[in-house]
Amino acid sequence: MEKFVAQYEQFKPDVLKKILFVFVDDCSPVAVKITSQKLNYTVARIKDDIKWNQGGARNLGVLLAKSSKLILTDLDHTFPEETLDYLLKQPIPKVIFNFNRLKDGHKHTIHPNTFFCSKSIFYKSLGVDEEFCGNYGYEDIYFMELQKSLKTKVKTIKRHPVWVREHKEHQEESHHTLIRDVEVNQKLLEKKMKYLKTKNPLKGHSRLSLNFTWEIIEENLLKQNT
Repeated sequence: MEKFVAQYEQFKPDVLKKILFVFVDDCSPVAVKITSQKLNYTVARIKDDIKWNQGGARNLGVLLAKSSKLILTDLDHTFPEETLDYLLKQPIPKVIFNFNRLKDGHKHTIHPNTFFCSKSIFYKSLGVDEEFCGNYGYEDIYFMELQKSLKTKVKTIKRHPVWVREHKEHQEESHHTLIRDVEVNQKLLEKKMKYLKTKNPLKGHSRLSLNFTWEIIEENLLKQNT
């Protein structure tokens, strides 16, 4: 987290003052503390210890966002200043934009968990389906496939990539101790995908959203020039 914040603190004030960073602490055993005076940020904490609760964390982050324009991503991605400056100048998106990714300077695969959209587009598919929470994987795949079934176009911003740093594979260096077993969520995805070609694609969505208790633990909003 410290390296993530320090990297963004190097960006121009004209860029940073237009961005609110929303950090969601998913009931981590290590308290999240940010002391930056250069970033607008909100830190929220999920108080219920739900395994693999990425979908819930994303739904909470969008709820707390103060802009109609959203970037959704994880801490293993960093947006270059040029990319953020480009996105700030764009109108409110009517589609979902994903990004080319660079890892160690080399082109990496596009990932569905990092994208640029509007709040209205995000909620078009009722947010991320939290029925996937508790087990690993596929909530981001289902979110995108449901959006496509609802006629949302997905495009790639090719000239403005993001940087990626993959999670460590070795247990002693890992970000967590959870096991990545996809069996349960793979079966859940297969069940939900059957509805996507029907007249009511949303029928497969559980309607579970913000299925936990949470609180805002820290906030810093920079004074804006009038």
